[in-house]
Amino acid sequence: MKLNLRIDWSELDYLGHVNNISIFKYVQSSRVEYLNKIGLAVDQQELNTGPILASCKCDFRHPFFYPGQITIQSSVTFIRNTSFGISHQFIEKMENKTF
Repeated sequence: MKLNLRIDWSELDYLGHVNNISIFKYVQSSRVEYLNKIGLAVDQQELNTGPILASCKCDFRHPFFYPGQITIQSSVTFIRNTSFGISHQFIEKMENKTF
């Protein structure tokens, strides 16, 4: 699944690149959109139960700057009895770089 997002000026830190917290907000947006698309969000609303975020990790490889756009590509990386993992890949739209 792909989600396109615009980088806003308010997401920058003191050094002028996107703040680490904003990166995690991007991941959250992508994760929620992914869960909506595969139907887990509907189950959560109807059954009042659903997945929880147990762990989140990010390896920062390249800063993002304003102005800009990114695409977050999300996919399930594993499925177990009581858990599953989602991986997110960031693609910078300006130069079409993948990180």
